[in-house]
Amino acid sequence: MKSSVNEYGDTDFGLRLGQSQSRIQIIESELHGKTVQKLSFENPDRLNKQFKKHVEALSLGLKNISIPRIVEGFDNGAYQMEYIQGLPLGEYLEVASHVEVTSVAEMMESYFDQTFNMSRPTSIKAKFTAKLELLAQTLISKQDCPSELVELHSQIIKNVNFCSDIEGWNHGDLSFENIMVNGQTGNIILLDFLDSPFESPMIDIGRFWLDARFGWWGSGMYASANAQLNAELLASMVVAQIKKLNLSVREVAIFTGLAILRIYPYTKGPVRLAFLKNASYEIVRLLK
Repeated sequence: MKSSVNEYGDTDFGLRLGQSQSRIQIIESELHGKTVQKLSFENPDRLNKQFKKHVEALSLGLKNISIPRIVEGFDNGAYQMEYIQGLPLGEYLEVASHVEVTSVAEMMESYFDQTFNMSRPTSIKAKFTAKLELLAQTLISKQDCPSELVELHSQIIKNVNFCSDIEGWNHGDLSFENIMVNGQTGNIILLDFLDSPFESPMIDIGRFWLDARFGWWGSGMYASANAQLNAELLASMVVAQIKKLNLSVREVAIFTGLAILRIYPYTKGPVRLAFLKNASYEIVRLLK
């Protein structure tokens, strides 16, 4: 017998975690205890792809990273996972100390090390170019597309030959909303995996840097001084990781730009759009 535990409300809780395409329901049952159910709003195929990637993530054996186990598989536009207590990373930065965020940075560094080590040298330029062409048709060609994004798209095309030839598994949407931190244990939990236009850990490092370096997360628009300093620490970790992996800032900027172009269609509200335009401007500067 299941009973809803409306701690945040289905929709509010989902939006709090950046779940624009699905809703979240915390439920309890005698068999499984407290669990989280993800339900599709209008696109069950999209949620089914997320479910499959969630299953893949569980099979990777990532160290220092927790991934909720699946309690009930995808069925009728929903699936169910274990409930793990935590705060979205963006909110955690508001209250966490420098030492606590340093620990988070070390765990995220370990995550990038593992996913890059699981990758292989394979050219992804053709797949990257195909995605850029699709974005040009569905996004850039529209009259209401901001000029900043049009310029960003143009600069990415000019820099596509710098695209790293690295293919391998990635989270798909490694945002500060989809990384949870358990305040008591300090453990990191990854949620809301997303299918990618092609598989490369560069997609993850670019998406993470968008939040860490340019403040693109839910509470980042109104971040406290403490949160800003903590985000800078995570951004510094990414720069150090770039050097360790023998990458360039230009290469990561290309994938950060791709993240911006993918996010834009789902960006609602003038303030969030302004942040995205500013991030586009800064990425363009790095690519020129």
